Amino acid sequence: MIATKSGLLFRLGTTITSLAFVAGISIEVRAETTPLPEPLTLEYALSLAGENTPELMLADAERQRSLAVEQAVSADDGIQVSIEGRARWIEPQALSADPSNEDHKLGLFLRKDLYDFGRSHALGSAAQADRLASDWRYLDVQSQRRLRIMADFFEVLRADLAFARDNEDMAVAFIALDRLRDRQELGQVSDIEVLESETHYQTVRQRRFQSEARQRATRARLALTLNRPGQLPSRLDMPALSLGGRELPDYEKLWQQALENNAQMRALRQQLV
Repeated sequence: MIATKSGLLFRLGTTITSLAFVAGISIEVRAETTPLPEPLTLEYALSLAGENTPELMLADAERQRSLAVEQAVSADDGIQVSIEGRARWIEPQALSADPSNEDHKLGLFLRKDLYDFGRSHALGSAAQADRLASDWRYLDVQSQRRLRIMADFFEVLRADLAFARDNEDMAVAFIALDRLRDRQELGQVSDIEVLESETHYQTVRQRRFQSEARQRATRARLALTLNRPGQLPSRLDMPALSLGGRELPDYEKLWQQALENNAQMRALRQQLV
């Protein structure tokens, strides 16, 4: 009976939190209209990591569901109190020793399972492990969001640097082509040399247009990651990156720390308990 109740609680909790999740998305996404500053800094972008997004809301809903299941399992194993009452008016028998018409009843019932061969303990341990795993998954979603914000932020900076490089190359190629055309009019260079220079210019020019398109694409992706669709930042502030004089630890040590402290790995370990 306990297992059946737990299964129902799991399904009920999933349904309720799913509905709340869907309703929450429509509220949060519509309510978020704070414009991005100019220039956009990495610190400000990371400060938006804690805002509600579909991924975070789903992870939080799963965490709340796991907590509700854990509490339900704990309550099912505790003392259950119920009250039963009845109000009734009767016509007593002629030979009855009690000639009154009132036949009321009020009862207080207490129920507690004394022993179920460890089943309740196992269900409680499983519910607790599932709740801890959901906590780690929520933390993992938060961490992944911060990493995604940083990755998209630096992709915009890379696109800006690539555009500056290709724009300069196009200017240099155009000046070289223009000088060759002047020399061609004087008969100092052949038509083939001018054609080669013009081909090079067109190639550099096309690369410059591609870099410009990448600037807009990376900005659109960053705006979506920051939950600001359509708000493309025009300028980004280059962060001052410094290790503060610290030396990087050994690779093997970093790898071991990543395996031990990774939130997703911890969530999986909790599920194996």
